[in-house]
Amino acid sequence: MAVILLSASCKDADTHEEPVPAVVKDTATYDSICFSRDILPIFKSNCAIEACHDAITGQEGIVFDTYATFFYKGFVPGNAGKSQVYNAITRSTSRRMPPITTYALDSLQINMIKKWINQGMPENTCRQEVDTNQFAFQAHIYPIIKNYCFGCHNDRSEHLNTIRLQTYEEIRAYALNGRLLGSIRHANGYTSMPQNGAKMDEKYIRRIEKWIQNGAVNN
Repeated sequence: MAVILLSASCKDADTHEEPVPAVVKDTATYDSICFSRDILPIFKSNCAIEACHDAITGQEGIVFDTYATFFYKGFVPGNAGKSQVYNAITRSTSRRMPPITTYALDSLQINMIKKWINQGMPENTCRQEVDTNQFAFQAHIYPIIKNYCFGCHNDRSEHLNTIRLQTYEEIRAYALNGRLLGSIRHANGYTSMPQNGAKMDEKYIRRIEKWIQNGAVNN
C-alpha cells in the first residue's frame, strides 16, 4: 500500500501546519478502539509490506510498523479529514491507496481508522473485552482475517506466495488442515503469522480456535 504524500502527486491534500493535539492514552472514552489490536494490523497487512511502507523500504519516508512511526508523516491527530493518509485510503480515483491494482480497505476498516484519528490517535490499552464465545464466521472470524491477513493473502497480492485467505472456502481449508491456527499461534513447525510481527491478539486466536473446533462453519 504505497501511500503517496508528496505535494506534487497529492494536490488535493491539505499541507497546512497545526498544533498537534495531546495524545490521550488509556482513557475509558476510547475503549471501543484499541491501536495494537484494531488499527495496527490493518496497516501492517495492507501497507507495511515489502517495497511499500515497511521498516526497510519506507516509501516517501512513511513506515507503518510501530505506534511511534505513525506520527512522522501523513496524519493530523484529531482531524481525519485533514490527514493525508486518510484522504488516500478514501479516494475513488486511480490515486487511491492501497493502489488501484489491489483491494481497497472496506468501510468498516476505513471508519475505524477515521474514528481513531478523530479521537487523537491514542495508543490506548485494549480494555474492551472480546467475548470468545462469539465465533460466527461472518460477524467475528472473517473481520479478524480481513484485518490481519487479507492484505497479503489475496488473489492480487504480489508480496507473498500463493496462499489465499480471501474466501470462506480458502480460509476453511487452512483452518481444517491446522495451518491457520499453527501459524497465528507461532507454533513450532509453522510459518509465524502475521509475518515479521507480534502475535494476533490472544482473544482473537481463541475465537478462531473455537470456530474451528465447532466445525469451521460458514455462519
